[in-house]
Amino acid sequence: LEQPTQKFADLTGEHFGFTILNNGRYGCDALGGRLRVTLLRNPNIPDRETDNGRHRIKLAFVPHGPDVSNDQLVRQGIVFNRPALSTVVSRARPTGTGESNVSIAGSSSVICTALRRAEHSDGYILRLFETSGLRRRVTVSVGRGLRKAQPVNFLERPMGGPCRVSRGKVTLTFRPYEVKSLLLSCGGWY
Repeated sequence: LEQPTQKFADLTGEHFGFTILNNGRYGCDALGGRLRVTLLRNPNIPDRETDNGRHRIKLAFVPHGPDVSNDQLVRQGIVFNRPALSTVVSRARPTGTGESNVSIAGSSSVICTALRRAEHSDGYILRLFETSGLRRRVTVSVGRGLRKAQPVNFLERPMGGPCRVSRGKVTLTFRPYEVKSLLLSCGGWY
């Protein structure tokens, strides 16, 4: 039975496992030690021409031991789909202290999947995702000081009251596999 896939599919057994990273393929199915990735679907509805034409498909086979964590797999899938970008920086203008813009303390299973400018305000949207299937509590800091953090939905509309910000950090509790989006007001960025 085919299951939806985003970025990766994994089979892990008692002694070893492997992951197939992909660039947004539709789904996969597994039977025993076999894992198949659906490359094209070509449905008639809603568009008869959906998968017609040329396609560039990227796959990577990654063997691993039996103790790989789900957050490691999610991170590998994200990195495979969003390769690092580089930029030339003038030596005349320092670029900061080398600190990360986003810091998540308390659990490696909560990852940042997006940090971008908000579309409907002057703030930034930070999207976080719990990957282990367990309740987690983390402390998040961003840039040079978080002033406000407001939970929002995917349309950037407020959900409930603002989060309590203390010393430029916000503490969040996640349910298993929960996605949280926050509208941030910050004191500065690198």
